[in-house]
Amino acid sequence: MLLGAGLLVSAQGTIWHFGDGAGLDFSSGAPVAIGGGASYSLDNSTTVTDNAGSLLFYSNGESVWDATHNVMPNGSGLLGDLDAGQCALAVHRPGTDIFYLFTVDNWNGVNGLRYSVVDMDLNGGLGDVTLKNQMLHTPSTERLEAVRHPSDGSWWLISHDWGNSDFRAYHINTNGLNTAPVISSVGSSHSGNSYDSAGQLSASPDGTMLCCGIYTQNKFQVFDFDATTGIVSNARNLTGYTNAWGCAFSPSSQRLYLTKWYDNEVWQVDLSAGSWSQVQGSAVLVGTTSANYSGWQAGYLQLAPDNKVYMATFGENSIARIASPDALGVACGFTDAAVGLGAGICKAGLCRTATSDVCALSVALPILSGCAWSPLQIQALVNGIPMSWSWDFGDGTTSTLPAPLMHTYFAQGVYIVTVSVSDASGNCVDNAQAAALVGAPETAGADTSITLCASDPPLNLFALLSPYADGNGSWLDQAGAAVPSSFDPMIQSSTILVYAIYGVHSGPDTATVSITVEECNAIGESADPAHMVLFPNPCDDQVTIVLPSDSRDWSIAILDTHGRNIRAISSRGNHVVEFDLEGISAGAYVMRFTSSAGRSRPIPLVKLH
Repeated sequence: MLLGAGLLVSAQGTIWHFGDGAGLDFSSGAPVAIGGGASYSLDNSTTVTDNAGSLLFYSNGESVWDATHNVMPNGSGLLGDLDAGQCALAVHRPGTDIFYLFTVDNWNGVNGLRYSVVDMDLNGGLGDVTLKNQMLHTPSTERLEAVRHPSDGSWWLISHDWGNSDFRAYHINTNGLNTAPVISSVGSSHSGNSYDSAGQLSASPDGTMLCCGIYTQNKFQVFDFDATTGIVSNARNLTGYTNAWGCAFSPSSQRLYLTKWYDNEVWQVDLSAGSWSQVQGSAVLVGTTSANYSGWQAGYLQLAPDNKVYMATFGENSIARIASPDALGVACGFTDAAVGLGAGICKAGLCRTATSDVCALSVALPILSGCAWSPLQIQALVNGIPMSWSWDFGDGTTSTLPAPLMHTYFAQGVYIVTVSVSDASGNCVDNAQAAALVGAPETAGADTSITLCASDPPLNLFALLSPYADGNGSWLDQAGAAVPSSFDPMIQSSTILVYAIYGVHSGPDTATVSITVEECNAIGESADPAHMVLFPNPCDDQVTIVLPSDSRDWSIAILDTHGRNIRAISSRGNHVVEFDLEGISAGAYVMRFTSSAGRSRPIPLVKLH
């Protein structure tokens, strides 16, 4: 079995074969011109790829070609028409390796709307047409679209009759195609001049709206669509578009793009503008094309897998692009001749495949850790492009902001963070959970004391704080006045200072630091402090100590900020010593030197790791 129930059909197909030998591959994230296609189509074609972006088959409504660009067994003689607007559309039967290939005749021709069945289990995985040209309805217009059911993964194939105002919605689920359609009589009658059968039918990505161009009526109509029932309703007119032709929605379903046949213009309508009169008034010209083949210029539009809208440009070896289709006005970024087609030539249409019938969006959360009262950055690992986010932080608060975002917990504990993401349609949803391990709030640190020599260099007071202390506080004297964070024993005397934090990133707290300044004798005969050196400082697992060269008997101890003796060494006569700090936790310490005469001198030491 080639595909199985786990089949992934990429959104609109990552590979397009269309026009005269034109082809594009979107699997890298951007369209790349490819050759080899055997089809020829004046209008839209359909192409199907698997979850790896590999080609399965494609059709112009008259034949079906497999991945080797050969016609499938029984794959010729389809009763569609390569010049029939939206001539072919393939829709996957969920849970199987079967596709329904729907075709329509040119204009309102007698062959009407039909379907054939492609079974990808056959012919060594290259596929076989097992049922062909089954009539669904005639006469029909050239319009075909597919919309996914919002909850069960099934599909609606939507067409429009000729001679009346009827939409037909055929349901496709795991049991197959229901040939009894849901019929909605709404909007204009498509009748009279055969050109009334022309004009694109497109669904919004969220599956709630349809847009239909009606060529000779010089208008587009926008409808509501209920993807749970298949009912089309609420027709609204966009008038004044002579030879109404192509239409496509933006990824958010909030912008609508329109073209007019025999015209070079591309228009944007803002569907979120407000009342319908405001929506009509929001129309703005966003670009023009230089394509002109016997008067045929701007063609059909298509939202692509890269969330950009592309436009067919008749007779050109390139197509136009709208790079940011959700942006308003000319900020949408229309570019004529944006994507080259190599040796291929574009005609009036592009390539269409029903949107993915499985969720191509996933999210994961790493385990989180931090401290109470301290903002915690929350990241998410996402495949795909979420259009909406929903967070539950496990502490009674929620958010709809995209990741990364900041969140603050105000109590120690273990919290379960839940995130839900969805795509533009709202049908593709994924969830993830992770634990947030929140420790006790940062504090001002522990009370400590230190003795300095009057000849010692200035000391950064922050080096005296515990490693877990919040570094956003202030130093105060006993009267509560602010003092600098540097202490110079050469000009300052013994004192008691208070370090205070005020709850900006943690709960309010204070720590008391007692500093004693003494007149110290040198450890050896030299009294110059520069002759006693620690390096590097800060350090890792080892520090080098250089004492005055005439030092004799001495001992060295490392004290933590509580005054506890952590480690000590002693020696005679050596004035360069390597002190091993491996196993000692990172933090601020004091290295105390004591001479044989009982005189001592402390030097602050910071261990990094």
